[in-house]
Amino acid sequence: MGLAWDGGDPVVGNVVDPDSAITVDPASLAIVNRTPSALVGQESLSTLALRPDGSLVVARVPGSGLDDEGRLAHGRTVGLWQHDEFTSFGDVAGLVPGDPARQAYAADAEGDVVVWAETSSVDLYQSPWRMFVWDGARPRLLARSEQVHPPGLPIVDGDSEPVISNGRAYWATSYPLVPNPAEGSTDWGMEVVSTPLTGENQPLRIEASGVSRPLPFGSGVLVSAFQTVPTEHVHDGLAVMDGAGTGGSASLVRASRTGTEIIESDTDGSRVALVVAHARGNAVVTLDTEARSATIFPGVRSRTASVAQCGPRTVWSFADGSGIDKQPVWLYDSDTQALTKIDVTGNYGAVYCAGDLIAWKSLSDPANALATTTVVDAP
Repeated sequence: MGLAWDGGDPVVGNVVDPDSAITVDPASLAIVNRTPSALVGQESLSTLALRPDGSLVVARVPGSGLDDEGRLAHGRTVGLWQHDEFTSFGDVAGLVPGDPARQAYAADAEGDVVVWAETSSVDLYQSPWRMFVWDGARPRLLARSEQVHPPGLPIVDGDSEPVISNGRAYWATSYPLVPNPAEGSTDWGMEVVSTPLTGENQPLRIEASGVSRPLPFGSGVLVSAFQTVPTEHVHDGLAVMDGAGTGGSASLVRASRTGTEIIESDTDGSRVALVVAHARGNAVVTLDTEARSATIFPGVRSRTASVAQCGPRTVWSFADGSGIDKQPVWLYDSDTQALTKIDVTGNYGAVYCAGDLIAWKSLSDPANALATTTVVDAP
C-alpha cells in the first residue's frame, strides 16, 4: 500500500475482504432526518454538516442561479434542518459591507457551535472566503480572505473549509509567496490559519505553511503535507500540530512508495480514516494512532471518494456523484469488527456521521433532481 508511520515502520494491518460485508436494506433503517427533495431550479437545502442530535447544518439555496453579470442572484441562508423545519442562524449578508451575494459551501459543528465558510465566487479559480460562527445566540464574522491578501486569493489546493478544535476554528488558505504574485502563477503557497471561536474579525494566527486540509486531532489539528509535481499537489503525508501556535508539527504517517497519495481523510479522537490511492487502486485505511494499528479495505479504481470517522465507526463511499445506479455506502465498526454494506439507490457520494448516526446524499432523479440527505441510526 505504501504508507509508513513516523518512525519508518510500514503501516500494516488486517485486510478485510469487502465480500465479507453484511448487506443491509436502507429501507430497514430508522430515518432520523431527511432533507426535502427538489428539482433543478427550485429552492433546495444543501447539507454542510451533521450533528449528533440528528439535525443537519444546511444552506437554503434559492431557485434562482446567476444574474445577467454571471454573479449569484441571491445569497444563501445557513441554519439547521430538523423535524421538517428550517431554523436560520440569522442574517450574515451585511456583516461584510459591500459584498455581493454569497454561497455557503462548508461547515463544521461541535456541541452548540457551528462554523461555516461562504464565498461570492462561482468559479474554481478564486475564492474571497468569509468564515462565520454561530453559538446559539447570533452569527458573527470570524475572518475574511482580505486579512491574508487584500487583492484576492486564488484556489490553490481546494476550498478553505473550517474545522473546530479546542476552542479555535482552523482552515487552510492560499497565500502569496512573493509580495505581488501574478494571477495564475506558481508564486502562491498554502498555510493553515486559526482564530478563537469567541473572537470577531480578529488577527489570524498562522499555524504552519506548506500544509493544508486541517482536521481536529487532540488539542490541535492533523494537517496534510504535499509535494508539488510539477504544479499539481500530491498529498503524501499527515502531520500533527498541537494547537499551541508554535508552528511545529510531528509526522504521523507518510507515503513510503512513489505513486501513493492520501486523497481523503477524517478524524475522531485517536482514530484516523484515510482513502489512499496507489498503483492497484484505492483503499480505505482506518488507523488507531494510539495502538499504531490499521485495518485496510481494498477499494476500486476511482479517484472519487468520501469518508467520515465517528468514534469506532468509519463510513465511506466511492460513488461518483452521478446518482445513476445503486452504489454502496460502507460502514465499519472497529469495536465489533463488523463491516456493513448499504446499497443506496441514486448514491451521490457524500457521507457523514455524528455520534450513533450516519448519513448519505442521493438523487431521486439523476437528470432533474438535486441531492437529498438521509440520516439514519447506524446499523
